[in-house]
Amino acid sequence: AICNPRPRVNEKFYGKPVTPEEILFEGAVHVPQGNHLMPEVYAKLERLCSGVSIYEVTEEENNKAESARKEADADGEEHLKEEEVTIVAVEEK
Repeated sequence: AICNPRPRVNEKFYGKPVTPEEILFEGAVHVPQGNHLMPEVYAKLERLCSGVSIYEVTEEENNKAESARKEADADGEEHLKEEEVTIVAVEEK
């Protein structure tokens, strides 16, 4: 697989500079607590794994997801303008 790291976005998310290797392989960082969607993602995955196939999204979840999408899009656009694009090859271990 190939990933294009976003150093500024990762630093903003994790609260410190981190490399793709630290995130993907070394377990050097953990998902920070705060206003992001990871708890909801894990909860939905758990429901799907337990056999729940229909899930009605609440208005609050929609609003939170839309806000996160807009922020991620803005961060991604800034990344493309300000940072050199670096491709990192990720090999299966």
